[in-house]
Amino acid sequence: MDSSTCSSRFHDLTSHGTAYVLGAYRGHKRASDPTGTGVTDGCEPLCGRQRQRQTDNCEFEDSLVYKVGGILPPTLFTHTGQHQPTAYQQSEMGRTSKDKRDVYYRLAKENGWRARSAFKLLQLDEEFQLFQGVKRAVDLCAAPGSWSQVLSQKIGGQSSGQVVAVDLQAMAPLPGVIQIQGDITQLSTAKEIIQHFEGCPADLVVCDGAPDVTGLHDVDEYMQAQLLLAALNIATHVLKLGGCFVAKIFRGRDVTLLYGQLRVFFSSVLCAKPKSSRNSSIEAFAVCQGYDPPEGFIPDLTRPLLDYSYDLDFNQLDGPARFIVPFVTCGDLSAYDSDRSYPLDLEDGSEYKYTPPTQPPISPPYQEACRLKKNGQLAKELLPQECSIGRVDKLPQPLIVPQCHTVLAPKQVEDTEINCSP
Repeated sequence: MDSSTCSSRFHDLTSHGTAYVLGAYRGHKRASDPTGTGVTDGCEPLCGRQRQRQTDNCEFEDSLVYKVGGILPPTLFTHTGQHQPTAYQQSEMGRTSKDKRDVYYRLAKENGWRARSAFKLLQLDEEFQLFQGVKRAVDLCAAPGSWSQVLSQKIGGQSSGQVVAVDLQAMAPLPGVIQIQGDITQLSTAKEIIQHFEGCPADLVVCDGAPDVTGLHDVDEYMQAQLLLAALNIATHVLKLGGCFVAKIFRGRDVTLLYGQLRVFFSSVLCAKPKSSRNSSIEAFAVCQGYDPPEGFIPDLTRPLLDYSYDLDFNQLDGPARFIVPFVTCGDLSAYDSDRSYPLDLEDGSEYKYTPPTQPPISPPYQEACRLKKNGQLAKELLPQECSIGRVDKLPQPLIVPQCHTVLAPKQVEDTEINCSP
């Protein structure tokens, strides 16, 4: 059969609105093709997997059929006479899809990094030479450990290099890294860090921690600022004069006040955005160099940083800051774009091979929620529509049938029982 005959047959099969497409579509019954002509019975959306059909040298690849009124994608129609499986048929779509959508996620796995954030620290170092002359470094909020990996390779390889990683969560061991599972707001954690450094202060303190985002930008910005101040507070206990402090920030409306607070302790404060950080994210990094606290400043974790005894230094922070913090982009322009999708074969002639994550998290906080969601046991507490006043005491979960609940009205002393309809 020549190409014109193939095209004619393809037109006959698609004239009624049927097209061949790759992918998976759940929730529909299989379509049947009793005549073998390629036309299925029924007028519902068709999603049954068609058997591979071959006539002479014209072949339709194994695919899914939808009644979408479209045309056959040219990549699915061959004249070779041999079945050629696509990349999606050779591997699981979910895994390869993320590798295409996030090139730094893929490169992190291929290079043995525990997370894509390792490239952020590498690009920051490329711009600011953060590791130059550094012998002792502290990684706060370290899990899963990608920044600790970078510090270990850059500093731990030296004869006198030491790296301490701190996190509330457990973290898989790393060569050349001392791990502390503790709270960065506790004085005991700061003392343990200094103890591992044998009484010597650190040259560099980094923090890539972030709270669980809520989607409310003002709340997320505030929580991130408080986490940064907590990291700064412990850094004042362990950082040497002239040392460097790098921490994640969320660029928001009130971020200039945060820059002003950092300027009280450091001679240079910059806002940096690595190339591996997505443009769509408000994430950036405060790069603070030249640690120089106010005269007479005594670090104290039991009181906030803005202690009343330092009014002379902090009075200027009331209202907007009086200076503009420089914004620096890190990474060469030829680097990969973190917001762009790339083909699976990044280099000509190379063959894509899926690489699993280097080190999955150990007992992450979301693990239980994922298990409940997978088993269909994750439910929300919802109030019945008619129970809009007062507050419901100990609602059953999940709420399925009309039940009797105890409602406490704002000005009532005793509980009153009412029947609530769903």
